[in-house]
Amino acid sequence: MIPRRYIPILSISLIGVFGAAVGSSAAGENVPRVLAVYPFSWSSAQAMAAASNVGSIVDIGPLPFIVTINSDKPGLARHARAHGAWLVLDADRLAGCKPEKTGEYS
Repeated sequence: MIPRRYIPILSISLIGVFGAAVGSSAAGENVPRVLAVYPFSWSSAQAMAAASNVGSIVDIGPLPFIVTINSDKPGLARHARAHGAWLVLDADRLAGCKPEKTGEYS
């Protein structure tokens, strides 16, 4: 069991680590694929409707408000935010969002 006096220090440390991870994965404006996190109260249908207005839906995350979106148009992250995404991350930088290799062997 962790003594109570360490809880604030551990909480601040965890927030800092989470913030650094999110900040390093934040999507720039010229990325082709993003992972968009929509409001937690949205249903899967609401998140998919918003995402389909932004680009083509690649995958739905483990929760109904997390969607991976692909688009060749510039400004994908900005468009996702404009359509309600709270958090937009570069999908290519996230370990679970890498596309599977198909076709040729390397």
